[in-house]
Formats: sequence, structure tokens, C-alpha cells
Amino acid sequence: MRRIVPILLALSGLPLIACGGDADVETAELDTRTAGSEEVDYVDSTGVVRQVDPENPEAIDELAAALSDEGQRVELGEFFERDEIAGLPGRRLTMRGAVVETWELGSAAEAQALVGRFTPDGRKFDDEPLPWNETTHLWVRGNLVIMYVGDQGGTVAALDQVAQRKTAHVEGGTRSAEEIETLIRQTAGDRLAVAPATLRLVSREEVTFSDACLDVPEAAEVCHEVETPGWRFVFMNGEERIVAHADRGAARVFFPGHGG
Repeated sequence: MRRIVPILLALSGLPLIACGGDADVETAELDTRTAGSEEVDYVDSTGVVRQVDPENPEAIDELAAALSDEGQRVELGEFFERDEIAGLPGRRLTMRGAVVETWELGSAAEAQALVGRFTPDGRKFDDEPLPWNETTHLWVRGNLVIMYVGDQGGTVAALDQVAQRKTAHVEGGTRSAEEIETLIRQTAGDRLAVAPATLRLVSREEVTFSDACLDVPEAAEVCHEVETPGWRFVFMNGEERIVAHADRGAARVFFPGHGG
């Protein structure tokens, strides 16, 4: 039985949404006109009808179909290369407005090996800090590596249903203040090029930030207005004052006045 992933398709200047129910009949007729007698699984973001070969499906096709089965609206996006991830070519997809990046490797073992080059918290690749402050989530599905950078709970939950999570993020409240301080010192060393041991702690306090950027607007282009519990630390590095904002598990650490 044919399955169609619901995405937006432009036809004659009008948007057509493939969906369940009565709309499936019209969509099926459209697909038949576009692809002849071939059975198709979804239409990609460029309006091209894609057929999944059941004998040799692409991993991203299977991921899109699995997410569709979970009720997600999925749109395949552009191909890309990330210099930070060894310049490997991949492909993006969007769901719930969030961008998810994928890399299809030659085998499941190669996919596991690629994920193994990240630290368990997803903050470094090949021991080099990644140049973003949002939480990095990683999954493996067969020979496909999946990465989502952000904190939309619905996106994370949906991917948890269809792939094996590989990153471990400590939930709020499970790390002590001393552990948080150690992580912040390490992060300051990575980002600010300071010696963690030379930082002198001035103060620390539990706070509630007004947004997901932890009240550091330069940390991201878009900051969701949601109260976020966390920590505020103040250090001195010689004569320099360094303020650090962290969420409760220190998965996100920002330095106001130092580029986020």
C-alpha cells in the first residue's frame, strides 16, 4: 500500500497539502499524473516525486516515512556539507519548523564510528568545540546519522521514537553546583581561551532566565520566550570579570559580553 509523507507541494501556483482522509484520493491522482504508473512514497521539497525502491531504499527516505507514521509533517531539504563535521555531505529535512541534519554512511558500523567522534554530550567533534551554543542531539538509524541542534521537545521526542539516541544530556537538577562549576570552567577554557584553574569564583546563584537563550540575546538568532531555570556564575580572570549563564544541567553555557 502506498504511503505519502505530508509535505507542501506547489502546483499551478496553489499550495497542495498531501494529507490523510478524503484528500488522499486527489493526491493519488496527482501523483499518478506526475510519475506515471509508479508507486511513490512522498514528494520532496522541490516538488519532485520520489519513489522508494523497496529493494534498496535510501536511509533518509525510510526516516521520512517512519516520522510520517508517527504523525509528523516532514519536508526534505537541501544537500549540505559542514566543515565542522569533517566536511561530510549530508541532507537536511524539516519537521515542526525545526531543521534536522542527516548523513548517510556506507554501513551501520560507519555510522556508529562517526557518532563516536562526538563527545557524549555532543559539544565537541574530534575534540574540537562545536561553534554553536544550543544543545546537540544525535541519533543513529541503521547507516544514517541524525543531528538536531536545538531544544524543541517535540522534535526530540519524535526522533527518539524512530532512531537510537546517542547523546546523553543530564536533566535539570541532577548535577551539583560544584559539577556545574567544573563544566563552566571547562567551557570557558574552550571558548574564551582562559586557563580554567585560574578563574576565581566570585559568586554563583540559581536563577530563572526569561528565555531559552538564558538572557543572552547574542547567543542565537531566535530566542524562544520560555522561562528557563539555571545558574549564574561570576568569575574573575585576573582583572577581567567573566559572567556565565548556564541551564540546570550545563548543556548550554553562555558568556554575556563574550559573543554568547
